Amino acid sequence: MLRKLLTLNIFSKIVAVAVAAAALFWLVRTLQLVPARPFGEPTAQNPTRAGPQTAQLSAATTPLEVTYSFEIDSDGDGLTNAKEFVYATDPLRADTDGDGYPDGNEVNNGYDPTLAGSARLPDEPANLTQRFLKWAGNPPSLEPSRIIAFLDSQLDLGFRLPDIATSSVRIARPSNAAGLRQYLAAARDLALPEETAPYNELAHEALLGRLDGAEATLRKLEALSQVWQQREVPPSAQELHQNILGLLALGRELFADLRLSRSDPVRIIWNMDRGKALAAVAKNIEVQITGLEKQP
Repeated sequence: MLRKLLTLNIFSKIVAVAVAAAALFWLVRTLQLVPARPFGEPTAQNPTRAGPQTAQLSAATTPLEVTYSFEIDSDGDGLTNAKEFVYATDPLRADTDGDGYPDGNEVNNGYDPTLAGSARLPDEPANLTQRFLKWAGNPPSLEPSRIIAFLDSQLDLGFRLPDIATSSVRIARPSNAAGLRQYLAAARDLALPEETAPYNELAHEALLGRLDGAEATLRKLEALSQVWQQREVPPSAQELHQNILGLLALGRELFADLRLSRSDPVRIIWNMDRGKALAAVAKNIEVQITGLEKQP
């Protein structure tokens, strides 16, 4: 049954752990991680970092170990090590862009610490942690109540499934009752393997720099999505199919974002909040399946 997708498998686990987001709040605020790469991401598994500044980072930085923390400032530049990950600066170099101003001083005054000169930080950064820190007045740590207030205040962060174009759905021709029954049976069996770990456990691992679990889950979701994108759909099940594809697309997004656990921890917390909304989506999908099954 499709319920397996949410009660036993990965999407239900997102929902189930979302209520435990306070554990991640604590983790983000206090967890000490050694070693950590100076710029957070990249790794072999995740070659990208958050923000447009990454191309400006020096390739000559000594790859020494640092502690990921919102309390420790290894280079004394006014940015804690965790914030160095958030702003893609070097936690072992007080002036990443070499323009004579410490990284913390630049951030506090709205300047981009990775670009020499007068380049300013974006007004609406794509990095949600940068956006939160700007909204909250650059607090020293990620306080749960402030993050909740921030997420509630941002209208563009309301829950919505990714849009799936009608033209991308492969309509079965001709359509018949047997084809619909076969499609609905497949929808009810949609599930991931039982060994898939809960989202909060994978987030914990990602903060420790271990992305194997997140990447394995992402590969499963990508493979599952490809199967469903190629599936022929009875005309009466088109809306149902778009919802299923949207659910899978959002799942891929949530687990791909685990690559950004260090550079954008607020995004991970937002994802946990979005995970709770998946329950309503799954319920709607199940209602759609039941309704189609009752059609003569």
